[in-house]
Amino acid sequence: MSTSRDEDPARLTAASALVLLIAVAALVTFPSPAHACDCPEPPPPEEAIADADAVFAGEVVETRLVGGEHDGDLFARIAVEDVWKGEVTETVEVRTAPHTATCGYHFSEGGRELVYAGVDDEGGFTTSLCSRTTPLDSAEEDLAALGEGDAPLAGERGVADATTWPWIIAGAAAVVALAVIGAAVIRRRPSTS
Repeated sequence: MSTSRDEDPARLTAASALVLLIAVAALVTFPSPAHACDCPEPPPPEEAIADADAVFAGEVVETRLVGGEHDGDLFARIAVEDVWKGEVTETVEVRTAPHTATCGYHFSEGGRELVYAGVDDEGGFTTSLCSRTTPLDSAEEDLAALGEGDAPLAGERGVADATTWPWIIAGAAAVVALAVIGAAVIRRRPSTS
């Protein structure tokens, strides 16, 4: 029995629909390429100092990524040496986007940085590629405008100790468990009607 040419258009249509479905799935599944960060020229040091919540310099002792590679945050732990503005302790943590393509500042462990920081809703420091944050060895103009720095305050600010997180998670789990138990007890009480 031979195949007639009348069946070919149906197969061609089915095959075309399958190819189209695969192409649409590929477009939806694969992330779009990242766009480069587009920052305006940073203001002069005097204006940047006025706009910042904190200005300090120090050595990056640790960096860590929290969350996903593309949607997380990069945290830099900095041993502060000099402070020009803000309530800055001896050790601080500064949050930024994880990549320069998303305007994240590139902190390198061991690097010494001059940081112009904002303060987020939780009171932590933040910075970006669009600020005047820069390696300390290329901050001559800024250092001339800043003058002598002060010593940092004693202690740490915004630094999450890795050993603290299990206790925070356990505490949150305990609160949820108590809420579930409380709801179950309330539902089991006999009604008095």
